[in-house]
Amino acid sequence: MIRYFIGILCILFLAIPAISNGDDFWRQSKWNNSLVRNSPLFRIGYGGWGTITMQDSNLNGNYKDGQMVMADIFFYRYRASRRFVSGLDLYTRYTFRTFSAEKDIESESGDIYKNGKINTISVDIGVRYITGEIFLYELWQVYILASPRWVSFKEEAKNDDGEYVGKSYYAAGFVGGIGFEITIFPYMGLFAEYNNGYTPVGDSDANVEGHQLFFGITIRTPLK
Repeated sequence: MIRYFIGILCILFLAIPAISNGDDFWRQSKWNNSLVRNSPLFRIGYGGWGTITMQDSNLNGNYKDGQMVMADIFFYRYRASRRFVSGLDLYTRYTFRTFSAEKDIESESGDIYKNGKINTISVDIGVRYITGEIFLYELWQVYILASPRWVSFKEEAKNDDGEYVGKSYYAAGFVGGIGFEITIFPYMGLFAEYNNGYTPVGDSDANVEGHQLFFGITIRTPLK
């Protein structure tokens, strides 16, 4: 009888690591499931420090210190039914970019303009393909995206009388990009994205798109 009792105790003792690991596995699986069941709904980002430029050489030569803020809303999110780490998103994006003239600008007529600046507002409606894997208890994903872009472009500066004068244009183009996202929590993550594209503005068809590298925070909500 004592031998049976000792044998049962030995079996329970040896089973403790398996029970503990099973509990860890359950907690890990529950965490992983919460990561993949959530998906980005809203994102906000910022770019600057020399990472925001324009493709047109004249504009890019006169205007520096490009800065950018953007916001995304994902109004349709589809994920593969088995693993929920890959899928397609439809989104709309608002972007504001501003550039400051590095020096006074002289027009073709000889007028001098000071404190020049360019403000660009753009709206996109695009599609994104995203895929990834869970690693070190976080969901790591890469994606590509593409979208048509509608742009409001305004260039202005102070004339000799100290008044702001300038021109406004409206244009359409397209933009594409590649990015990376990582979760922090099931409902929050970080992202980095690079964009470039083509949007011709004005009589010279100056391309106001260019290198755009920005970083931000994503808010994640459960997929239905």
